[in-house]
Amino acid sequence: MGTLVVFNCLIMPQYNYHSKLKCTTRDSGYTLLESLVVLSIFSIMAGGAISSYYNHISNQRLENAANQIFADLKQAKSEALKQKKTIFVSFKGENKNWCYGINEDLPCDCTKKDVCLLKGSERIISNNNFEGIELQSARFAGDSTSTAFDPNRGFAIGNGVKNGTIWLKAKNDSQVAIIINRIGRVRFCSKDLNGFSTNCPRMPD
Repeated sequence: MGTLVVFNCLIMPQYNYHSKLKCTTRDSGYTLLESLVVLSIFSIMAGGAISSYYNHISNQRLENAANQIFADLKQAKSEALKQKKTIFVSFKGENKNWCYGINEDLPCDCTKKDVCLLKGSERIISNNNFEGIELQSARFAGDSTSTAFDPNRGFAIGNGVKNGTIWLKAKNDSQVAIIINRIGRVRFCSKDLNGFSTNCPRMPD
């Protein structure tokens, strides 16, 4: 088995003011096998770091998408109270191709242009805004794909305590839910994201 050889070179002074280069060799003590073991350990450590970074990015994108939907639902409720109009938030599609739109008075189709309008401006958000984020489900009272906020007290229109739940999933299989209750309160839950409540309804498969 080969060994790693290191050259030690010393400059030896001479009385005639010229220097002489003297080199010796010594065995460094590391065999080829030992060097390969060290390289393998470094590779494992690097792989773990890459996996951790990938999970962090996936979770961050999932959290960003949940925050966007949360903010839009809160705005829909606020606009219902301000404008004294019923404001709808309508979802369409699932998995990798999905969208939702905000509209006054009626549900809207977010796959069509100029039909989801809030104060005269188009309000459509799609999966193109959130790389790698899937919509697992968006179901509301009466098995509807739309929820709405009434203009009097901002309640979510529907029967029962829980008006609906929106489930999102990232590439690393982390999940988050955005839940709307009967009185229009919006909250998060996730068993995968730090800092979120883990009190979730049944997760979709």
